[in-house]
Amino acid sequence: FREGDRLERDFVLVPRPVELSPVRVAEKEKPVHGKMSAFEDRRAGGIGSFITRAELEKQDSRRMSEILGTMPGLGVRRGLSSVAWVTGRRGLSAARTGDAFNRRQGAKPDCYSDVYIDGALVYGSGVPGETLFDINSFSPSSIEGVEFYSGPSQVPAQYNKTGSVCGVLLIWTRVGGT
Repeated sequence: FREGDRLERDFVLVPRPVELSPVRVAEKEKPVHGKMSAFEDRRAGGIGSFITRAELEKQDSRRMSEILGTMPGLGVRRGLSSVAWVTGRRGLSAARTGDAFNRRQGAKPDCYSDVYIDGALVYGSGVPGETLFDINSFSPSSIEGVEFYSGPSQVPAQYNKTGSVCGVLLIWTRVGGT
């Protein structure tokens, strides 16, 4: 080329496809609403022991006493027939087993845990004459989640009453608001 010479050419660029690595799409979690929202918040906090709906589905043919018996700090006391009650593993305390009904069911003195169903107290260990709550009265298929707190320092404030030294069991049913 000499000074002032020009050469014109058209160049066509052909795009070449670039192969990307495979894209993995995560499954969107089902949003949690209502009573189970607080359950999930407490579970994320890491205090207490929890059993979720997914875990219960794997054990649907078992009794609740067998399933709950695997939770840390929770004991199961069996009575006559198929009745069973939740105890804390902290020894004897303010447990009330003196009434005739509990004795007829085979209840022995123990540290029986408070039991709440959907946030309502169904057995309080410090209430004289209170009938013990049979955990086998529920089937795993009727429960959305379970929480257990073995001592007062773990129990969420709204379920921590004076005398809850034997632990607190929270059962969340699948009926309404799950």
